[in-house]
Amino acid sequence: MQDSKYQGKLFRPGAFSWVMYDWANSAFYTTVVAGFFPAFFDDYWSAGMDSNTSTAILGYTVAIASAVVALLAPVLGSFADKGSRKKRFLFFFTALGVLMTAGFYFVDKGNWPLAATLYVVAFIGVLGSVVFYDSLIVSVSDESTVDKLSGLGFSIGYLGGGMLFLVNVLMFLNPQWFGFIDAKVTDIGAAITAGDKDFGAIQAMVAQLPDQFQSIKDSFAGVAAPAADAQKELYALITDPIGAAKIMAIKISFLMVAVWWALFSIPIFLNVKEPGSGHKVSFEEAFVGGFKQLGETFNEIRKYKIVLVFLFAYWFYIDGVDTIITMAVKYGKSIGFATGDLIAALLLVQFVGFPFAWIFGWLGGKYGSKRLLFVGIFAYIVITILGANLSVEPWDVFGFKIPSFYLLAGMVGMVQGGIQALSRSYYAKIIPSDKAGEFFGFYNMLGKFASIIGPLLMGSVGLAMGDTRYGILSVSILFVIGGGLLYWVSILENQKEKAEL
Repeated sequence: MQDSKYQGKLFRPGAFSWVMYDWANSAFYTTVVAGFFPAFFDDYWSAGMDSNTSTAILGYTVAIASAVVALLAPVLGSFADKGSRKKRFLFFFTALGVLMTAGFYFVDKGNWPLAATLYVVAFIGVLGSVVFYDSLIVSVSDESTVDKLSGLGFSIGYLGGGMLFLVNVLMFLNPQWFGFIDAKVTDIGAAITAGDKDFGAIQAMVAQLPDQFQSIKDSFAGVAAPAADAQKELYALITDPIGAAKIMAIKISFLMVAVWWALFSIPIFLNVKEPGSGHKVSFEEAFVGGFKQLGETFNEIRKYKIVLVFLFAYWFYIDGVDTIITMAVKYGKSIGFATGDLIAALLLVQFVGFPFAWIFGWLGGKYGSKRLLFVGIFAYIVITILGANLSVEPWDVFGFKIPSFYLLAGMVGMVQGGIQALSRSYYAKIIPSDKAGEFFGFYNMLGKFASIIGPLLMGSVGLAMGDTRYGILSVSILFVIGGGLLYWVSILENQKEKAEL
C-alpha cells in the first residue's frame, strides 16, 4: 500500500492507470471469450462437426489453458515479488495475448486445431497477465480504498469491453455499414431471387463475382446441364453473400481486440510504480526454484486460516462464474437460440455490468465485502436454475414478453462484475501486503485451475443425461459449496475477533 499522505484517497498517483488495464483486457473477455470465439468456433472453424464434439473440444481448450496458468501463477507471482518484476511479467503475458488474438484473423475455415491452439496461448496470456495486474493493486490503494478501486476496475472494464463489443456486434449484424460486402454480389443475389432460373445466365453472373468466389465458377465449369442439385448449391452460395461479409467482420473484430488491448495497456506500464526489493533473480533461478517456492507459499498461506478457507471458497464459486462466462453462448446455441440473439444478450451483460460492478464495490465498502459476496452467490444459484429452464419462447414478466436469454443476461450482468471485484478486494484486505504477488499467484492459480472443473462438469453431466440443461443445472453445486465455505470464513472471523478482545 502507498504511504500515509495518500491514505483514504481513491485517485492517487497510478490508480487510474491501474484501472485502465481492466478497460484494456476486458475486450478479450467480451469479444473473444464470451462472444465471438465460441460461436465462430462452432460455425466456422469446426464447421460440420457434431455439436457435442465441438462443445467438448472448446471445454478441453479452456481447461488446458487454465491448467497451464494454474501451474505457473504461484511460481511467477512469488518470484515477481522477490525480483520486482510484476510489470515485466505483465508486459510479457500481455504481448503474448495480443499477438495470439491477432492471429485468429489468419485462421481458415475448418482449421479448428490451429484456432484452438491460438486460443490456449491467448488465454494463457490474459490469465497470466491478471496475476501481476491484481498484485499491483496494493501499490495504488490502501485498506480504505481497495474495495472501491477494485470495483471501479471491473466497472471500467465492463464499459470499455462493452463499447468495443458494441462496435463488433454492429459489424457482425450489419457488415455492409462497414464496407464488408460487395455491391455486385448483392445485385446478383437480388437478380436470382427475382426469378432468373436459367443456369446459363447464372454462370454468366458468376463471372462477375469478385476473386473470392472464383472457385465456385470453376467447380461448375464442366456442368453442361442445369442439374438440380448443383443449381441449388450455387444458388445458396450466391444469394448468401452476407455470410462472407460476417466472417470478415468477425475476423476484423479479433484484430480490433488485439489493438485495443495493446493500446490501453500503455498507462499501467508508464504510471504504476512497484517498490524495489533488492536482488533481482534471473528467470532461470525463478524457474528452477519455482516449485520449491510453491510449497513454501502454501505453507505460508496455511498460517492464515481465514485466507486458506476463503481461497477454497473462491475456488468453487468463481469456477461457476467462469463456466457461465465461457460456455453461455455454446449452451444457448445447443438449445436453439440464434447466434445474433446470443451476441446481443452478451452485449446487454456488459452494459448492465458497468454500473453494477461499481455499485457492488460501493456497497461492499459500506456493508462489508462478504455480505455482498453471499448475495452474488445466491443470485448465481437462481441463475443456474432459471438457465436450466430456458426456452426460445419469451417469458411473460408482469405482462411484458421478454426473451428469456435477455432476462437472464441482465441478471448475470448485475452480479458478475460485483462478485469478481469484491472477491479480489476482500482477498487483498486479508493477506499481508508484502506478500501480495505470492498470495495473488496462489489466488489466481485456484481460480483458474477451478475453471477446468466447471466446463468438464457441465459437458459430462449434459452428455450423460442426454440434455445440456442438466449440465448448466449441475453448475449450481459449485455455488452451494463455495457459499458454505464462505460461511465458514465468517465463523473463523468471529472467533478471531473474540480471541482478540
